[in-house]
Amino acid sequence: MNKKLLYAILIFSLIINTILLGILAYNSFSKKSDNNKDDKSSITDVFEDQAKRQAMAEQTVRKLVCDNLYGPDSYDPVSTEGDSALYGTMTDGDCIQAAAELIDLQSEYAKAKEEYEDNAHRFKQMGYDNFFRELRVARDNAAAKMKELSPKIKRRKEIIKNRDASRDGDFIGWVVSHRYRASTNSGAVTFGNVLFILDKQMSPKYYFRYSLDDDKGNLEEISKVIQKELGVYVDN
Repeated sequence: MNKKLLYAILIFSLIINTILLGILAYNSFSKKSDNNKDDKSSITDVFEDQAKRQAMAEQTVRKLVCDNLYGPDSYDPVSTEGDSALYGTMTDGDCIQAAAELIDLQSEYAKAKEEYEDNAHRFKQMGYDNFFRELRVARDNAAAKMKELSPKIKRRKEIIKNRDASRDGDFIGWVVSHRYRASTNSGAVTFGNVLFILDKQMSPKYYFRYSLDDDKGNLEEISKVIQKELGVYVDN
């Protein structure tokens, strides 16, 4: 299993505070895995029976969810849906990590640019000698920050634009969305809505875990950034 994929989800958990996908993931996963004979045989060899795949998916997500619940005995599954997962931009660990970092870096750059322009304007209007030295210092610090961030932003963009697409379309496992209810530490019953990208054997060693309630917006933004850098984004 690619360690970089596992590293990417950790980055999401720290930076985005929940990770990350809703129906968006399905837009990035082609469901036509039979276009590749090797991929088709891989799926068939692992779980040729749909009922078996469903049972295994339910068993795996139950363990993954319950391991993180305050009261696992209160776990009550509502629905579990799965499909084959293919390699692409939203399952490329390097690409996702670069996009997540790019969002943060561009946000920092925009803030530094705003500070630079604001202090430069104020200094131009009011500054002279050392009376408004703090404005000049703030302006120069913001300029230095922009200069520091520029090459970092450029590197992340290059990672996305130059990603290796040779594996795109390869069957890598299963995408499983799961909705459940469980009790919190206060005794209240709440719903959870998560999406896992599991390996070919549907083992508990997942590639990604996303909260469909909390991460969807962040992942949509990540997908948008990737599409923009690849030149395929269309703004509706």
